[in-house]
Amino acid sequence: MSCKEIVTDEPTHSRRHFLAATQTNLSSATHHWYEGPRKLGYGRLETILCCTWDILLTLAPVYFFALAILAHRLEGARVSEYGQRIVDLTQLAPTIYPILFAAIAGRCFKNIARWAMERHRGISLGTLEQTFGSQSLASAVERLIFVRSHVPFGILVVLIWGLSPLGGQSAVRLLYTAEATESRAGTAYYANPHLQFSVFETGRDTAMFSNDINNMYLASLLASQTQRGSPVDLWGLPKIPQWPRGLGDDVSRQISQDEYGLLASEQESYVSLLGVPIFGLNFGPVQAQYTFTVEHPYFEVDCNSIRPRLSKNQTASYFPEKIPGAAIATFAVDIAVPNISATFPNVLSEPIPIEQVPPAQLLYATRYDIDGWRLSSLFNCSVRVVVVETDIECTASSGLTTCHATHQKLKKGFDTNDFFNSLITSVGSITPRANLLAEWPIAERLSSYYKMSLTDTYLAGPGHRFSPGSWANVPLKDFSRRLTTVLNTYWEASLDPQNHTDVAFQRQPTTGEISEDTIWLSPFLNQTESTSTESFVVYRADRRWVVILLVTTSCLEILAVVGLLLELFIRGPDILGYASSLTRDNYVFGLPPDGSAMDGAERARALRHLRVRLADLQPEMDVGYVAFEIASSTDPSGVEQAKSQGPLSRDKLYS
Repeated sequence: MSCKEIVTDEPTHSRRHFLAATQTNLSSATHHWYEGPRKLGYGRLETILCCTWDILLTLAPVYFFALAILAHRLEGARVSEYGQRIVDLTQLAPTIYPILFAAIAGRCFKNIARWAMERHRGISLGTLEQTFGSQSLASAVERLIFVRSHVPFGILVVLIWGLSPLGGQSAVRLLYTAEATESRAGTAYYANPHLQFSVFETGRDTAMFSNDINNMYLASLLASQTQRGSPVDLWGLPKIPQWPRGLGDDVSRQISQDEYGLLASEQESYVSLLGVPIFGLNFGPVQAQYTFTVEHPYFEVDCNSIRPRLSKNQTASYFPEKIPGAAIATFAVDIAVPNISATFPNVLSEPIPIEQVPPAQLLYATRYDIDGWRLSSLFNCSVRVVVVETDIECTASSGLTTCHATHQKLKKGFDTNDFFNSLITSVGSITPRANLLAEWPIAERLSSYYKMSLTDTYLAGPGHRFSPGSWANVPLKDFSRRLTTVLNTYWEASLDPQNHTDVAFQRQPTTGEISEDTIWLSPFLNQTESTSTESFVVYRADRRWVVILLVTTSCLEILAVVGLLLELFIRGPDILGYASSLTRDNYVFGLPPDGSAMDGAERARALRHLRVRLADLQPEMDVGYVAFEIASSTDPSGVEQAKSQGPLSRDKLYS
């Protein structure tokens, strides 16, 4: 028997026998499945549920429109609890978006297929399969490859489904956090040695505050090397580094970490072991960074020769008024100032730049004992005024303020007519210089030559602490910068000895402190422009992903609206995609030709107990017939009987 003979319009004997058996042996579970003719459409409850679902599904993309708008509005906003809630919502997008896209796009393609089936001209089976079968990206690709009915349409469907992962990923990438800053201008105040009043100006003030001066000076010398080399003094005030000798005048230098490393190891030195008092850092937020520039003059000492191993008589000859035939107490120091009035007779009324003034001469005599010989070393040095402009950076956080120098450059044109320059010039009173030279050597009262003074110990450098040594082994360059430090430390300790330790970065100065007219009453404070910069974390909206989300969601909304509108034009039952629809008009099942108005879900509920299978209706023949059929029947006694049809085989031919 050939295949042509088998595949006919009339059922074969085997199939006729099967159909007769099927029609007479349908179980009692199916003969009540049809309740009679009715109009097309759902019942009232089903209609309400379906309409509610369709409306919610159509409005669901609005969530992602709102998410994109909210994310865009968060651009530049500080991190907050509200913003974090928006971020949390974006984290759900990779899960929610594909599910929502599948529901909306699946409904749209299904309704397109149902609507096209009801048109007068209908729809080709290939197009129907490609349209309805594209219920996911994978199934759309599968239909495009295997059906190949309308390739351009299939590619369009695949591209539409490709928007699903793109939309989900764009939503999760809408927001990120970044550092941002906000600056505001203000005024900072600082103590400038150039204009401050020294207690050495009068003998009364010198006697009154000498203990305070000595305590600050000695405490700074007694500090550890780590503290002496730190950017701040014992009280947290920023210290000013010395301008490197030999560095050009017209350059600006950055005080880098390498520079601070040299300062920490005392290979370089600060101007003074006392920092610059800072005030007025309260115009910014609680946590902010302040930057400003301070002008700071200091005495730079440059020693060019040494005379070691001088006896006490030889040493006394250099200091006849200070060491009248007696051994020096700790060390001796004297300053010979140039008479600039002879060169500049109008210096008091017409101050001149300090760089035009010849340097003063400074003699410094140490003391030490070798084998009972009380000897001294005499250093011959010059002193001049150097003015540096130093950028200071202060960080305020949780009530704690830390400062350090960041950049530095020299300043020219510094005038001579002030208290500061009277120390090394003939301008002004000699009282400050006389009191300093008298008080400094006796700041530490020693009586034994076997002990080095704290000043000499610092000048000798690391390795000579509290022990006599040979001063000839100390490099003059190192001795010069250390002598610069101790000289300026003692002088600056005399400028405001009672208030230097009262650190208050946020305090606003009083009128007397910032008014030059009251300079004799209180220390004068300079003011400088300052900038407070607040660093904080803000939200940033990635506009590229915002646009992508809006585009993909717009496409999704179009699919939702199209799917909803097509619902209004579809009249027939929903039979696509239901296995129960295979029982419609199927002569193999032998069901009555009723229930045509039932949709797939309703038919599945009615025939839910019917067991079905895919089997061979002609198992005894050489060429089989594959059919969707009832798996078993029930005899009159209610006992389930298995069908006689055979299973499918890979080795058999089928029509």
